[in-house]
Order: sequence, then C-alpha cells, then structure tokens
Amino acid sequence: MGRDIKEGELPEAAVDEAAASSAWYKIIGDWQWDEPAVPLDVMRAAVAAVHAAGGRVAVQPDRRGLTERRAGRRRQP
Repeated sequence: MGRDIKEGELPEAAVDEAAASSAWYKIIGDWQWDEPAVPLDVMRAAVAAVHAAGGRVAVQPDRRGLTERRAGRRRQP
C-alpha cells in the first residue's frame, strides 16, 4: 500500500520502504491528476538515496496520456 508524503520526504521514505521490502522501491511519478508530477530533482535524490542504501528503484507514470500531452498531441476518446 502506498502512502502520501511531501516531496521533501521522498528520499528518506524511499530508503525506508526499500529496507522494509525486497530492497525495491517504486515511485509513482504523477499520482494525482490535479497536481504536477514529482520533480525530476526530487526523483533523482530518491533514486540516489535508495542506491546508496543498496536498493533498487522503479518509476511508474500513472496518468493516461501524459506523454502525449507533453508532446503536444491529444488523446482520442
């Protein structure tokens, strides 16, 4: 089960979660549709922290069509 944290808490939370699991941590990079995605510098800090602790990280986008919108294309209904 995921937990809602503030951006600044992500690196520490990522290390905690990786330590409590099989050394993996998954970041959902854009969980809330009405909020901006996790900033790249915050993701990089979390990845670096987990790697420094000997863990691994997976990053998953969740918003459908995010890539198309960023590229200026619209999804067809």
